[in-house]
Amino acid sequence: MTPSKNPDIKTPNDLKEVIQQMADDAMLVATGGLISRGLLERRLKFVHGSLQGLTNKPAYFDWKTAVDDIEKDLIKHEGSIKHIQYKYGTPRKLKEKLGFWKKRDNWGDIPAKDAGDHSGDLGHLNIRAITKELGFSVNFHISNDWKWATQMLIRFNHEMYELGALGTTWERRVPELRSVLDELDGKKQLPLNQNGKLNRFSFMLEHDYITEKISVDVLCRRAPKLKELFDEFDKKLKKRGVTAYAGDQYQEKLARLLNERKYELNKDHISINKTKLSLALCTNDNIIMHTPSLTNLVNVEEKRIASSLRNGQTKKSFNIYGVATINLGAIPYSMQMQRVYDFRGIVQICGLELTEKIATAFVTIIEARKIKNPKAWFTSIKAFMTFMHDFSDKYDEIKQVFNALKCGENINKAHFEFTCLNFKLVMLEKVRKNVVATNVITAFGEAKIFPSYKFKTTVKERKRLTDRARRKSIAEASNIHEHVITESIKEGALKRNIVIDRDKDTKGFVKSILNESANDDTLPSDAVGAIKEITKKRLLEIRRVASNDFTNWKINYEKGQAILSSLQEPEINDTLEKFEAYQAGNYSRFPNDYMPVENYEVTLKNLLIIIHHNYKDDCPTSAQGSQFWNKQYQKVGGIDVVNGSLNVTKKAAAAAATLYLCESGANVAVALTLTPDRLSKSQIANHTRVTGIKARAGGKSIFDDLPNKVDIVGLTGAIPALRYLSDINISYHQSKETFEIGLFGYFSLGNRYNELTEFAFRDAFKRMLKQSDYMGHLNVTPSMLRPTVLLLAQIEDPTNAGLVMIQANHESETTTMGYTNKLPYRVVMEEHMMKYQKNLEAIFSSTSNDRDESKLAAAQKTGLGVFCKDRLIADDDGKEIQCNEVQDCVRCKQDRMLVVADKESISDMILWKQSLDHHENDFVLKNPERWEKIWVPWQAFFSVVLEDKMVRGKLSFIKNEALKLAQQRQLSDNYVLPEPW
Repeated sequence: MTPSKNPDIKTPNDLKEVIQQMADDAMLVATGGLISRGLLERRLKFVHGSLQGLTNKPAYFDWKTAVDDIEKDLIKHEGSIKHIQYKYGTPRKLKEKLGFWKKRDNWGDIPAKDAGDHSGDLGHLNIRAITKELGFSVNFHISNDWKWATQMLIRFNHEMYELGALGTTWERRVPELRSVLDELDGKKQLPLNQNGKLNRFSFMLEHDYITEKISVDVLCRRAPKLKELFDEFDKKLKKRGVTAYAGDQYQEKLARLLNERKYELNKDHISINKTKLSLALCTNDNIIMHTPSLTNLVNVEEKRIASSLRNGQTKKSFNIYGVATINLGAIPYSMQMQRVYDFRGIVQICGLELTEKIATAFVTIIEARKIKNPKAWFTSIKAFMTFMHDFSDKYDEIKQVFNALKCGENINKAHFEFTCLNFKLVMLEKVRKNVVATNVITAFGEAKIFPSYKFKTTVKERKRLTDRARRKSIAEASNIHEHVITESIKEGALKRNIVIDRDKDTKGFVKSILNESANDDTLPSDAVGAIKEITKKRLLEIRRVASNDFTNWKINYEKGQAILSSLQEPEINDTLEKFEAYQAGNYSRFPNDYMPVENYEVTLKNLLIIIHHNYKDDCPTSAQGSQFWNKQYQKVGGIDVVNGSLNVTKKAAAAAATLYLCESGANVAVALTLTPDRLSKSQIANHTRVTGIKARAGGKSIFDDLPNKVDIVGLTGAIPALRYLSDINISYHQSKETFEIGLFGYFSLGNRYNELTEFAFRDAFKRMLKQSDYMGHLNVTPSMLRPTVLLLAQIEDPTNAGLVMIQANHESETTTMGYTNKLPYRVVMEEHMMKYQKNLEAIFSSTSNDRDESKLAAAQKTGLGVFCKDRLIADDDGKEIQCNEVQDCVRCKQDRMLVVADKESISDMILWKQSLDHHENDFVLKNPERWEKIWVPWQAFFSVVLEDKMVRGKLSFIKNEALKLAQQRQLSDNYVLPEPW
């Protein structure tokens, strides 16, 4: 009796064959890893329970045994029949499928993806496509029942990744790249960088693997296998000792030559002649300079030489600046200048000890003063020592000074002054720059090597230094298109009572007045008022242009940052994946789909995504003849728009620096060295203190308290601009301290992060002003802003020169005068001189023969070169008293001043004029109001008399006699130069 009701299954063997066929056709169902017998009974029409062993009928035993046998065979053959109902639901079937995919011809059939990490989930296998292709259940890879399949697929992923079948686009090309690199390596043609490693970018570029300006570092981060390939070749090159420098092969030979001292020194007696040493190695005379390893060997030897020269042979130390300083020897080495100074030429005349003292003091002084070019000082101090030796036989004073120096004894100050004056007279032709020669002697006096002595400058020298120290303001800026004829300038000067040829800056002011007058009928008629108005107008326009540039950039930047902060990760990933596909040549419609011309916002957004994430905010430019980037930038207004949305631009940094200079009047060099930590709270309400550093003043701090908000509507203040840049730069340089971060840092195209230099600022400043119709035609530079601010402050309050000096942070009034001693400040004197020219006409038209001797006999000398006709005046009570206010004679209301053209009186005037010129700077610093009120009129008076009136005929003869008399009086031992009070 058979349990089978199926006519096609008559024996147990037939049942085995049918079950095998069902397994092959993925129709067999298993439960718990075994064949589902109940379901098999129903499908094959068997008696219920006959195959499950639920009955004890002997006739059913062979049938059940047949199922047990085939079940064992299937488990043994397939590995597992838990999911046998799936097409590839057994380890054997899945292994066969994976084996099919492993064949190189079938790699293209693998359900893979370009993105992702090969070590995560199923790596580069596309889970959705794998599920569909193999017919597995959804999310099978996270089910424990399918763990066997998941593990097989993971192993397959790693296997195929190593073979290059899986991975990103670039990882799949690794075998191809390896083949090319192996070929180049065999030919010894691998491109190398300066570190002797594979030049990855050059390799990829030269072999057309990248067609755009793509970062190879980014590719390596996204394709680790590509990085491993490059690292592998780097290790090979390192193991072989390969280097990019041909000169590395001479390292041993060079080391031997240096150890044996087989080299020549240059004139500084410390640096090695690298050209000759290079020729000792090979025929290339630049091999050392072009090979870092060889240069390092030479540098080590030069440091050894410098160290050996530092030890003196006499005393261990000398007192310099009152401090014991180690004796550096006769050939001292300067760390600051990186060279030695050879004083051995004066050993024979000075002795070794004095020579070492002078040499040690010289290096100490130039390093303390931070002298940038001490060559003239070096020449001068040796010339001074030689002079004392040569003239010791002629003058006892010089001999005593020289001997005292050599013996270390006290020096007579009067004798030293005599020596210095004679040196200045005799050595003018031997020392190129006499000022430097005198400065070095003064410096040695401050260091307490010589007695303290400071050379007095002559009137001519002071005038030359003053002219050189004058800085132009924007009111003197020339027109780049001007063709103003000389007569027009003279007429304009005459109209406003200006002496055109008195000072160099006068012509510049007159030109500005003429140009402005042509376009502005409301300009004041007086020179000071006109210049004040022009200065204010031009300074305001510069601030307006700078403010507009900074505000426009700020709006653009904030918009770009808002776009980036609003993006979601899926949107970012989608754009980046599509861009990568476009670069690989798999998605040519990317520019049209993701950067459409008709949609500005979408194009800008996707550009920002790509540049921010792929290029670290560095806007790429077109390369290899492709115009991809240029075309995309044009869609949103140009590359400057995109760069400004991501970074601080040079234009914005320059605008902020300009705003600061316009408000503070600081030096350009001080502004460009500002750092975020230099902005602090001010003691003045609603102000911020900006503390700059002036390197030329030995690191002196420069303080400015600027308002947090300007009063002018529509203008951005300097403080808001500086704080905005400060926050951005601090966030960008989080690994640095605030004192290491430049406040005016910006991002250039291609060159990445830079800090604003004086040259870059000057260029950006000029470009900025060309945007203005009013200022675009003027030749204005950033260095004019400081003189402009200080001059404007001086014009606003002419009598308070001390306030301007404080604002300028100057220690010397001479420095401040270089900024403020311009035409407006000199107009008062010009007016006095014109008044005296008229009043003195009658006096000098007469001669000494026809003057009224009776009036002259009654007149009294004042001591200032003039006479008082009657010194009796009435006091407040009506009593007659004698007037002793001789300083007011030039402004006498009773018109009692009398001018007599005789040599005694004129010689008094000559000496007083010299005195006023000599004491002007000191007096103005102490009491500027009194100087302008009392002594400026006298200066004007003396100038008119001596330089305008007494130049012809008999008056000229009297003046010459007076000059001789004045010289004789100065040579007298008892003569003392008069001083203003």
